[in-house]
Parts: sequence; C-alpha cells; structure tokens
Amino acid sequence: MGNTGYKSFTTLERYYTDNNSPTGETKLNAVSDPDYIAPFLDAENCPPSTRYYNTQQIKTVQKNNCSTGYSGSNVTLTAFANQFVSNESVAEANNQAIAWLDANAQIYANNVGTCLLNIINLPVTKSVIFENRNQSWIDCRNASTATTSYQSNNFLGAANNGSEFIISRYRGSIDTSSVSQKPKSAKLKFKFAQNAVGNALTFHLYSSNVPIPLSQNFELVDWNDWDQSNFIGSTTFPSNSTEYREIILNNAQLDSLSLHEDFNFFIISNGDKLSNAPTSDNRPTLSITADTGNIYLECEF
Repeated sequence: MGNTGYKSFTTLERYYTDNNSPTGETKLNAVSDPDYIAPFLDAENCPPSTRYYNTQQIKTVQKNNCSTGYSGSNVTLTAFANQFVSNESVAEANNQAIAWLDANAQIYANNVGTCLLNIINLPVTKSVIFENRNQSWIDCRNASTATTSYQSNNFLGAANNGSEFIISRYRGSIDTSSVSQKPKSAKLKFKFAQNAVGNALTFHLYSSNVPIPLSQNFELVDWNDWDQSNFIGSTTFPSNSTEYREIILNNAQLDSLSLHEDFNFFIISNGDKLSNAPTSDNRPTLSITADTGNIYLECEF
C-alpha cells in the first residue's frame, strides 16, 4: 500500500522529562489507553503517494434460481466511481471493481431479482371439425363447402367407407391478446382421444388464408381456406399414440402473435394433403374438449 501521508505509532516509550532520556518502559499504542496517540497528517515528512480511483463499472446478470417454468429478471449491480483505490493506476482500480462485480453480481441478482412466468398456454378459443362426403375423391377434396361440422371430438383425416369418400379437417382460432411481446418460441400441441389405426400418422399445420374474427362463427364455406403457401410444419404420431405431439411455429407466426393477431389455423391429415385416394375407413379421433385434452398453443418468453 502506498504512503497515505499520515504518521502513526504502534508502540509508546516512557521518557524522563528532566533530561529527555528513555526509561526503558514501552507499551502498545492502544486506542483504549489514555496516552494513545492518534495518526496525524504529516505531508512534509511523510508525503502521500498518488492514489488512483476506479471509474463507474456495472454488470448485468439474470437471476438464475427461479423454479421450473419461470425465468429470472435481469439485475444490474454497480461499482460506483471512487469505490476502489489503487496506488498504481486507474486501470488497476477498475480491475478491482470488475473483480468485485464478478464475485457479487449473481448473488445480488438472486437476492433482489424477480421470477417471471416464461411459459403460457393459450387454449383454442373456438374450433370446428369440418366434414365433407362425396363419391368422387377429387370433388371431396376440392369442394367449396363442407357437408357438416362438429364442435366436439370427432374423426380427423381422409377415409373411404366403400360407398363414398370422407374428409375431416380441423380449424381453430386462438385469442393471442395476452401476448405482450414476441415469444422466443411457440408450439401448437394436440392429441387424439382415440387412435387404433395401427400405423404412424402424419399431420400438417397451416395458417388460414382469411382469418375469421373471434366474434364470428365458422361457416361450412370456411373449410377449404388453406393452401400450401401457408404451411407451418408437421408432426408424426407413433402407431396408436394418444400422447400430445407438437408443431413449432415459424418466425413469421411468432411476429404475428406479438401483434395480437388471432392465430387462425388448420390441422390437415397427410392423407387429405396427398392426391392418392384413401382405401379404408380407419381414422383417429381428434381431442378438442377439456375432458380428453384441449388443443393449445405453448408460448415461451
């Protein structure tokens, strides 16, 4: 440590006052002693060395001790100017400040930061399973309107019952007004209430061409409002699976969510998408009710 300019004594020695000679008696210069001599500034005989102080330094870290499903807030710890001193340079004083921040910033963040829910699940606000029946596969696929619709669990996909072709398509809409910022990621999750098909099944997610407002019911003419340009992603269910599967939304969809644009979408079976006509009537039952499992959008922030 450099010279501070202050002179201090660790030991006191007794002297005779008549001739100023030492008695040989010594004792510690303790604060509690009535004879204590405090340090005093003697800049002439003990000139202070140059002292250098740190400039303000900051470090921002994220609270990292939150429970699963929550993320910590960012917290900034500050080493204020002149908090650290060096006899060598400002850089060395700054290094002291940085070392202090490195040692204490995470502890500080974990103590004063907050935990925020980083995953929200948005259930489908309204949905329908459209069904169309026709003796012609081409006419069945390309019909301008569905034959009927269901608002509870029902078959999904393409089938041939021996006398006619059947196509069932799911269309849903999710209220995204609670999404205050662009999610890091989002996944549509869905499952089957029943599935005894006996082989793997692939399903595709499409956004609709024309969004239907939440206040407006789906009509039969809304069943064919999708095309390949609005493809988002696919997932394949293992044989007979009734577990949830997910399809990840793309970046364009994430941008739409942050703009509070309701998410309008279709779930289309691979058999419906293909041009080859189905040869059997063997389809899973899509789960769209709370008792068997809702379709929902999982957003992570």
